[in-house]
Amino acid sequence: MIIQKPISFKPNSSDPRSTRLFFRDKKAADFYMVGAVAWPDDMYPGFVLLSGQNLNDPEKKILLFEEQEFWTMDNWTHQGGLLKEMPEKQGYWYGLTHFFNNALAQYGARTYFYGGQHPDIDQRHLMQLYGSKITPRPIDMIEVPYVKEVGEGLIREYTRLERFIGDGNSRLSSLMRSVDADKNNGAHALRCLFAGYEHVPWIDLNVFRPVMRYG
Repeated sequence: MIIQKPISFKPNSSDPRSTRLFFRDKKAADFYMVGAVAWPDDMYPGFVLLSGQNLNDPEKKILLFEEQEFWTMDNWTHQGGLLKEMPEKQGYWYGLTHFFNNALAQYGARTYFYGGQHPDIDQRHLMQLYGSKITPRPIDMIEVPYVKEVGEGLIREYTRLERFIGDGNSRLSSLMRSVDADKNNGAHALRCLFAGYEHVPWIDLNVFRPVMRYG
């Protein structure tokens, strides 16, 4: 399935945690926009996802809008400044900050989950990310606990209950079908994403807003 991308967005003034996305068919919907990051390691490039939970959908389905593999925080370039090519001419090695800036410009997204990797890997890449002059400010990186313990089970649960929609021809889909799906960072980013939705769910503030009583 091909995911329809929005043509513009507007922050929701009544609920800062949601964003209204506008599509080419003149439809609009409110989304809880969050992403997930799996850092690169000694074997696999990092992977970043951007998703949106459709708040106008009775089932609150999650759409996987954007994805990217990366090795570096800023774009990986040759000495002359040209971008390094991916193997088999699949594209170029853009950095994580490139993804973050595009996600902010196209979706207004600033929140990303991470977790389940070694603390030293987290610290090293977070320092590089926040040390980059290209990283958009503010950017919210939320560490999610127990990704290793619950992530795989959540992928099976969300798949079985059809709680998310993704592009079957995407790089993520290919990585999920690969023989190393339990190790590559595309699969780990998806584990982080679903664990993040459980850890920091969207809550309707109008329902849970306390009522002030006087007298």
